[in-house]
Amino acid sequence: MSRRRALVAASAAKITEATPLKVAALVFIFYLQSGVFTIFTMENSAIGRQAASGLILAVLILTPIFMRRNFPLRSPIDLFPAVYFILVILVSYISNNITFKYGWDNWIYYSYVFLPLLMYYAMWSLSVTYRDVIVALIVIGSLAAIIVAIDSIFRLPPLDLIERYTNDTGTRRVTFLKNECVIALLLMVSGIYGGRHWLLSLAIYIVPIAIIFYVLAFLFESRLALSATLAALVFYILSRRIGTTRQIIILGALLLFGVPSIYFILERYISPLMNQSIEHYIINNNVGTRIESADYYWRFFQQTGGLGFGIMTGNVDARNFQVLGLKQSYGVADLGMLGGMYQFGYFGLFMVLSATALMVINFFRLGRSRRHPLHDQMLMMGCFVLAFVLQPVPMDFFSLVWTVMLGTTLWYAMRRARFEQRIITQAQHSPVPVTQVQPLQQS
Repeated sequence: MSRRRALVAASAAKITEATPLKVAALVFIFYLQSGVFTIFTMENSAIGRQAASGLILAVLILTPIFMRRNFPLRSPIDLFPAVYFILVILVSYISNNITFKYGWDNWIYYSYVFLPLLMYYAMWSLSVTYRDVIVALIVIGSLAAIIVAIDSIFRLPPLDLIERYTNDTGTRRVTFLKNECVIALLLMVSGIYGGRHWLLSLAIYIVPIAIIFYVLAFLFESRLALSATLAALVFYILSRRIGTTRQIIILGALLLFGVPSIYFILERYISPLMNQSIEHYIINNNVGTRIESADYYWRFFQQTGGLGFGIMTGNVDARNFQVLGLKQSYGVADLGMLGGMYQFGYFGLFMVLSATALMVINFFRLGRSRRHPLHDQMLMMGCFVLAFVLQPVPMDFFSLVWTVMLGTTLWYAMRRARFEQRIITQAQHSPVPVTQVQPLQQS
């Protein structure tokens, strides 16, 4: 029996192990999509997004030649990215060519920004494991936070291109891969809070956690990202039970570092609200701009009859209402799910809401079942998605240019985690290795 358990453990480890090359590939494509790589080479950030989309297509074309093995694409979950991509193309065609009569040139060349929806199938083709995704997200977020922290000291000239604005505190805001920083911090916390070797994890993660938290709280100055981080931590702690000794040590660490941090956060974010009128706070903290943006795009959304106005080029020389809105700092991508509804209509909103709810439910189920070695990270992913959806501006993980890559990656992670857990569960009741319990279908 002990030999069988050892065989099962070894086979399960093989199913869930991370591959450095795949992790590096995920990190590379995320940074290409963010535009950071091309910015440091003094090129337009759009070139990076185009390169990322091209790589995704190349993987989809080339990897079937090597007959990679993974779960069979038979579930409705597997169809969602493709169906939503088709919806994006269909709505954009009707809006640009029929409703507003802008023509093909106004959108077809810009449609590459939603090709990351097909990242799901690229990861499937490469047999990316759940651990690959976890490690890649931690590296992506940690590296982004380190770059932003270095910029706060030395002011890196290439990052001037993505500086959004300087608010009342005079802080230079360079924001990229912000949500990836949040989920990296949360995944590391879950590795400490619920992991077996939590002291080792604490020693490894304490520095990157501190850097990311500092960047989120004092450099990004994103109220939504910070509140979502704190909400996700609360959801996770309420959902996870650990031993008394670990609770005492972790709570002690939180008190030691958390209380001073909370003081500075309250002084920076709450104090301005208390010392000025609500109206002045709205004007000076980007709240008013979001309200005006929602009103601006609502007028054009009504003209589509609820279908949505789709994607349009952001070229400054274009003569469409989205470019005119951007010149007034009205960005549809800053409106969360409302912006997604404006773009892809009521049906698109229904699809996004359904997919988001499915992610939360599945991640919570997987995490609380505790059958997978990384169940704590699964639970934390569910908390991450839930926290961002419950914000004043609910996050849309599939309809916004800057969230679609992460949303698709989380969707794949959910599907792969279900697959790995099923294989591990079957192996626990079978005398044969995991890889022989149910043959993996060839792609």
